[in-house]
Amino acid sequence: LPGWIPRRQLLDNVTGIAAIVNSNSERVADPPIAPDPVRVGRYDRPGRPIPTASSRKSVLPQPPLGRHCLRLFILASDPNAVPKALERSFVAVDSPAAEFAPGTWVRVSFWAKAPGGVYSSADGVVVYDTAGGEPLSVRLTYQGEWKQFRLYRQVPASGKIGVTFALTGLGEAFFDDVRIEPMIPGVAVSERPAVSGPAIPPLERRGDWTLPKPLPGKEDERTLPFPRRFGKDGAEEPLPQPRPAPPPADKPKEKAKGNELPLPTVPTIPIGIKK
Repeated sequence: LPGWIPRRQLLDNVTGIAAIVNSNSERVADPPIAPDPVRVGRYDRPGRPIPTASSRKSVLPQPPLGRHCLRLFILASDPNAVPKALERSFVAVDSPAAEFAPGTWVRVSFWAKAPGGVYSSADGVVVYDTAGGEPLSVRLTYQGEWKQFRLYRQVPASGKIGVTFALTGLGEAFFDDVRIEPMIPGVAVSERPAVSGPAIPPLERRGDWTLPKPLPGKEDERTLPFPRRFGKDGAEEPLPQPRPAPPPADKPKEKAKGNELPLPTVPTIPIGIKK
């Protein structure tokens, strides 16, 4: 593939190569799940439903295999003289470097499979990136079915990050769906595009948290000492000016006590009752 650099060092009596192979071969594709045995009898029925082969296959993650995948293999040149340990031989492939801003967090993901196992080596399959290096690599000696691996790294100061796939022992390994994706943070509320509907309340900054201001309600119109009124769109409306109070009416002046008239006297009429 363009941009991918194969490397190999074969100092032992072995033969190794890196190649692109068809994904439809039996060694690359996972074998189908065997169907469940048919249970016959009254006491063979389980108390709860047991997942079938088809349901288990739909739950397990399946590799998004394309038409081709990467294959690394190392075989002994003489089948009668298989070396017990390989210390000076390996086959590796370097991916093209992806460029990001320094300090960006990225996720390196890939699918791997080593169906026959890797022998004559303590490391087996080694997959590492340029940011973490070999100390933070993925090491496999056996992987019967396709499995996805994820590595989270921070882009170094150079702004470039790549992945290396290496095989250090006898056997073969397959790789597919290699990705380097930036971890993009979510969009803030203030940066979201405007949408039709009720007005979005303005944001308020309190310490390290951004809290939305609640929409004004009826209680805000009665708040003292500064009453406020808001319309349906949330905008503040001017308060109606109170009407001026009418002037007080003039009270009648009280007369002086010296000029008061005497109260009229009511004559008493006897009704003929003696004491």
